[in-house]
Amino acid sequence: MKRNVLQSILQTLAFVIALTPITLLNGCGRSDAAPESNVLTVVSKAIGLAEEPMLAAEMIDLVIDASEGSSASLATVEATLNRVLPYAAARPGSSVRLWALGMELSDTRMVASVASAAPKRRGERARKTEALRFVDTAKQVLMQAAMPVFERAAKKQSPIAEGVSRVAYSRAPAGMRRHIIVITDARQVGGTLKFDFECDSVPDPATFVERLQSNAILAPETLTDTTIHFSYVALEAVPKRPGCIVTLARAQQIEAAWRAALSAAGARNVSFTTDAPQLDTHRTVGGAS
Repeated sequence: MKRNVLQSILQTLAFVIALTPITLLNGCGRSDAAPESNVLTVVSKAIGLAEEPMLAAEMIDLVIDASEGSSASLATVEATLNRVLPYAAARPGSSVRLWALGMELSDTRMVASVASAAPKRRGERARKTEALRFVDTAKQVLMQAAMPVFERAAKKQSPIAEGVSRVAYSRAPAGMRRHIIVITDARQVGGTLKFDFECDSVPDPATFVERLQSNAILAPETLTDTTIHFSYVALEAVPKRPGCIVTLARAQQIEAAWRAALSAAGARNVSFTTDAPQLDTHRTVGGAS
């Protein structure tokens, strides 16, 4: 066994040494060339002495809209965590926070928070083991915190704009990328401005933005470096309000209004999905981008 490993290392070294003259020639005439460092990096990775750099930490806020007719449930929360927690585990130092949407801005509250940690041992196997341990433990904590949210009677209002603003004001560390995931039907009802996206006319995007910002809701730059995910948004009938017709045109108007408001607040990206969020797979090392 040891002999085979030694032979493999010697073969790798021979290959790299053979490439060294080419590397040196490519670096000739460049003051910033560092061929020795490149060679050492290739060798180290080849024999397992160097590891891939850690991905930068991110903040992920999951907002539960448990109002009547919303798509939020223990099942959709769990499915979302199944996407979110492995993502956070791969980015040591990331925070995952769970929020319950309230009846107004001040009622929206954080009910639980977990953070992934850097692996204590080196090696790919150790990383995977510790990541799985984090996912299992964190999921139990967050699901337990989510249960009481659904044990109470469903709210008749869903001030989504105020809730997202409340979460946004709880800022991430400077330079850290952030995700705010809202499990919701995207139909704003009530809140400071008494919008009713279930039955009343949906305001045009410009009017929606102006009315929100004039009341310091989703104000400019509050969502800088933030990606917003509206998840499990579906064309379902409005419960207990049979006169409110659900149409594709209305759904498109609602989405357009939200995209305008969230973008005006500085969101780097806004997504609407009918299932769990697709988190950005862009690999960022050592900081946000």
